[in-house]
Amino acid sequence: MTSDDYLYGVDLYNRAYWWEAHEVFEGFWHAYGRTTEAGNFFQALIQCAAANLKRELGHEPATRKLVASGLARLRQTPTHYMGMHTAAFAEALTQWLNERRPAVRIQLEFPGDGKVTRVP
Repeated sequence: MTSDDYLYGVDLYNRAYWWEAHEVFEGFWHAYGRTTEAGNFFQALIQCAAANLKRELGHEPATRKLVASGLARLRQTPTHYMGMHTAAFAEALTQWLNERRPAVRIQLEFPGDGKVTRVP
């Protein structure tokens, strides 16, 4: 698995290909190990992708359960992890869940040359 694979998973997620993003993130989850910090992070992303899919299908109880699990995992992750501000993502997910906002996109930040590049 490469960083290109990770960015591909983020692109899939941000373009509402929930199942496909889930599959990419699941590959990382298995590669890093389920009980590692990275495994925890990727399981959170898997649960968030699945929550979006469940909401699209009209399964609100499943959506809420998946978001709760994903949020619990994100809160165990460092505030900035693998290019993501996880605390901001968790807050946006909470608002999305409670206010039925449009899907929350993954925002990545990569430092370089004194600038921060955001990948929407």
